[in-house]
Amino acid sequence: MPIVDHPFVDIYGTPKPALPVRLINPANSIELTTWALIDTGADNTVIPAYIARQLYHDVSHRSVKTDICQGIGGQAKVYKHTFRLNILGTDKKGKVDYGKVAIRINKKLFSVVEGLHAMVLGEDDFLKKYILTINYPRKTFSLRRP
Repeated sequence: MPIVDHPFVDIYGTPKPALPVRLINPANSIELTTWALIDTGADNTVIPAYIARQLYHDVSHRSVKTDICQGIGGQAKVYKHTFRLNILGTDKKGKVDYGKVAIRINKKLFSVVEGLHAMVLGEDDFLKKYILTINYPRKTFSLRRP
């Protein structure tokens, strides 16, 4: 696994530490690939509601567990949905290898939020398992197990 000197990715016009992610709905095996920002200030991984809907999750169905989370923009209602999450492999220039999985997270409840524009990889369910090194001057980051 280790991800070494991965280049920042241009997200919304600004280079940011981000990883290519394949999300899978385990109920129907539908999958989608997107970029996920690495956010050391986020307690949890959060998935935008529009992405969950593309995977045919009924985001706010009455049977879905909910919670309230606090973010920079204030409080938000979160909906808990099950996903499989694969961090895809990349080459040294950051080009995505869609056939290679660097990190696999099987069937986990993740928070889904309305109005979020990009997926975020947070601390509790992802980052706390790794050593993250960010080199802002070089616009690269590395991720490895302790």
